[in-house]
Parts: sequence; C-alpha cells; structure tokens
Amino acid sequence: MQCPECGSKVRFQLSDVAAQRTVRCGRGHAMKLEDKGGGARKADKAMKDLEKSIKRLGRR
Repeated sequence: MQCPECGSKVRFQLSDVAAQRTVRCGRGHAMKLEDKGGGARKADKAMKDLEKSIKRLGRR
C-alpha cells in the first residue's frame, strides 16, 4: 500500500488489518487500518485454522 501523505510504500500483514492496528510509513506518517465488514478478521482466522490443520497432518 502507499502512504496517503507521502506516497512511500507501507508494508503490513493481514493480521494487522484484522486487529485494526496503526502502521507507519518509512517517513513516520501514521495510518489506522480498518477492517470494514470484518473480512480481514475472517480471512486471518481461516488462515490460522488452515495452518493448524496442516501441522496436525504432519503429526500422523
């Protein structure tokens, strides 16, 4: 994503959006991430569930 203030690249993870964290660009501009509709939270949970299932497969 690009910073709306200066246009520099901002990197964050899906879990950051799900938790609606505040992230900063390289130049220090802060932006609050929003999860409108809860889609990021649902996708983050689905990814965590998938990771758990894959780990369980390796134990058998």
